[in-house]
Amino acid sequence: DLDAIPNFMSSDLIFWGPYSSEPIQGVKAFTELIAMLHAAFDDLQITEGEMVVEGDTVAVRWTASGVHRGEFMGTGPSGEPFRFTGTGFYRVVEGKIAEAWSFNNSVEVIRQLSGTSPIKAGSER
Repeated sequence: DLDAIPNFMSSDLIFWGPYSSEPIQGVKAFTELIAMLHAAFDDLQITEGEMVVEGDTVAVRWTASGVHRGEFMGTGPSGEPFRFTGTGFYRVVEGKIAEAWSFNNSVEVIRQLSGTSPIKAGSER
């Protein structure tokens, strides 16, 4: 639900992730990123695992899975399933995420989407 993003993200959000060499700034730009991901992976599922909280920082391990159905980072739709893990760190201010860092193995993701990965989409890493 893209309309719900402002409910948990600060209006001046700064998002550091593997999708851009520069940080994504603001709720509008972050919402556009999420819309792009859902266009590429219309069945995208992200499941959060362990979570650790210290002060205003939250660390989480997550797993993403789905099927590649649209363009993603220059790679056209392949119909390939994928599954990978990543980590996120969030700085929370007044109950909303003000700054976020997301890390995953983008090279492995592209390999799975191109069908050249020895890692099967259903296997756990």
